[in-house]
Amino acid sequence: MQQSRSTVAVFGTVPKEAMEPNQEEKQVEGDPELVEDAELYQQLLKEFLETIDPASSGIFWYIAEAAFYVMKKFQTKKSRLVDRRASECRKIRYNVHEKMVNFMAPRPVRIPPNTADLLKNLFGLKTRNVPSEA
Repeated sequence: MQQSRSTVAVFGTVPKEAMEPNQEEKQVEGDPELVEDAELYQQLLKEFLETIDPASSGIFWYIAEAAFYVMKKFQTKKSRLVDRRASECRKIRYNVHEKMVNFMAPRPVRIPPNTADLLKNLFGLKTRNVPSEA
């Protein structure tokens, strides 16, 4: 087992920032009361799983995988980001159109001044007897 070299704050101890420089020399690297025991528990779990049936390595991996999923089940689950306005058609839904290609603004068309008379003659409006409003 190793001593923990992590920066863990132990309740009731004086932090290193508050110590005087000569006291830092006296303190050993890490806290002797904190022990890193993750390796120990991993080894114990491995030995336990091997004692069940050392001949079948397939079962060992099956049990190890099952233990992994059990541990994962107990971890805190992340909450999914859900849009609350999406229900009951309260959310505005839209489709973005593609940009227009080869678009040109319309140019004003010049109409000759005698166009109205030409169209009257063309469709026979001038020759027909139109009752005048009097």
